[in-house]
Amino acid sequence: MADEAAFWLELREPGCVPQGKGPFPAALTTKTLREFMEARPSAFITVVSFDAYGRPMFQDGPETLMQADGRSTQRAMRHIASSKAAFETGEALTKISSAIDRYHAALTAREHGGIAADRLVNAVQEIMGKHWNG
Repeated sequence: MADEAAFWLELREPGCVPQGKGPFPAALTTKTLREFMEARPSAFITVVSFDAYGRPMFQDGPETLMQADGRSTQRAMRHIASSKAAFETGEALTKISSAIDRYHAALTAREHGGIAADRLVNAVQEIMGKHWNG
């Protein structure tokens, strides 16, 4: 594969260390991207290749797929939506985990359990954007 144009993929998923995959032959860009988008719907995918001068080039995976195969635009757009949703969910879970840690710290400090629980519920409602208006 040393004489052929090649590319690599970087996959970033919520809560995971980025993974590098490849090299893949440049002729299989569309097929490879479709397969990875199907198998890893929550991953942000970056295509890494090198220009004629050996400089690295980075391009968004769905964007690369749309440029390589215009018929795959719908698939690329679905992947963008699913990976974005996965990261938003991951951020919310991190904030909720922090709120639970604060609740546990309050209990450890022997604060009133009802007040600590109320703060936890209010924090989760704020994070999720769901407030009770009773």
